[in-house]
Amino acid sequence: MAKILFINASENRNGNTVRLGNKLLAGEDFVQVNLVDYKIYQIGQDFADDQFAAIYHQMATADTIILGTPVYWHDMSAYLKTLIERISQRSGSNELAGRRVGLLIQGANPLDAIKPVSSVIKRFCQVAGMTYIGNASTTLGLAKMKKQLDD
Repeated sequence: MAKILFINASENRNGNTVRLGNKLLAGEDFVQVNLVDYKIYQIGQDFADDQFAAIYHQMATADTIILGTPVYWHDMSAYLKTLIERISQRSGSNELAGRRVGLLIQGANPLDAIKPVSSVIKRFCQVAGMTYIGNASTTLGLAKMKKQLDD
């Protein structure tokens, strides 16, 4: 079981979002998942090669989930948005309840995206029964979130 799961929602497996995640998670035992490596289809699409269940299982077995997204057009990446929408469509038991979730927002100037993206993730956590531990960006809040991980 991965204690900390870092979900990289960037198209880049080793880009700036990953560097920010590595900075936050330095010294921590974590597993990184790159959403670009998985086929996760949009709501309403039903294909045999969909890999959403594999990501969901990893999330359900983690204690803490760090969502890392670059800012694309003043918002989170489509990879992350699709993942959230798919999770919200699950019915029945909620295996994600009780998980802690942190948000990393990476960009050259992510300030205009921090509030709206954080709002969506906070609400997502409320609906799913998860605890939102906060957000950090390239320039703001990294030390505060690091302290949350250690608490």
